[in-house]
Amino acid sequence: AQLNHPNLVQIFDFGEAGGQYYLAMEYIDGPNLRVLNQAARRQEGPIGYALAARIIALAAEGLHFAHDLRGENGEFLNLVHRDISPDNILVSRSGAVKVVDFGIAKATSQPHLTKSGMIKGKMAYMPPEQLAREPLDRRSDLFALGIVLYELVTGGMPFDATSEVSIIQAIMSQAPLDRPSLRRPDCPPALEAIITRCLEKDREARYPSAAALQTDLERFIQSTGQLVGTRDVASLVEFLF
Repeated sequence: AQLNHPNLVQIFDFGEAGGQYYLAMEYIDGPNLRVLNQAARRQEGPIGYALAARIIALAAEGLHFAHDLRGENGEFLNLVHRDISPDNILVSRSGAVKVVDFGIAKATSQPHLTKSGMIKGKMAYMPPEQLAREPLDRRSDLFALGIVLYELVTGGMPFDATSEVSIIQAIMSQAPLDRPSLRRPDCPPALEAIITRCLEKDREARYPSAAALQTDLERFIQSTGQLVGTRDVASLVEFLF
């Protein structure tokens, strides 16, 4: 409920009524990115590079706010979402991009309530450190966000995703994940470089923060000469849905 930011779903209230606990949350009148991406490809082809970058830049802005959240004592909560995927990024008809479902997020100041050793989240978006059950930090979310951007750009995943075993092998091996240009040869080098940095197996080689990722995405958008904003995101949602 402390996550009050335009790019994060807002919780208005929580409590108990008739023996049932509830969360009253902001209603977002639009699809998630998985549905949006699939609909775009069916109806008019891949989402434009600049528009895909804009959507992810807005999601990154929300994530940075969450990652930088401080507690009442002023100390960082070190909140990590741990389940970033196209299903957990929603786009409204007004063009707002909202990161949702912090249900498995964990602040380092809070006890870990999942069973010992249990891996939470969607496997195809997990960085190597999460599959290895190592401590996570904000850079773990950036790996997942990079895969989401890869999907928006290429329509596929940066590895063989036919089985859980093949996914784990691809993510845990030393070999780098597939570059976007292998699927879309016309992918701009600057955008490919951004995605590749997000998908580094060694987290030290990734962006240090979502804000740093957002900065590079903004630079890429400017380099295209396209003035892509929330109005363009809204137009896409309105056209497709």
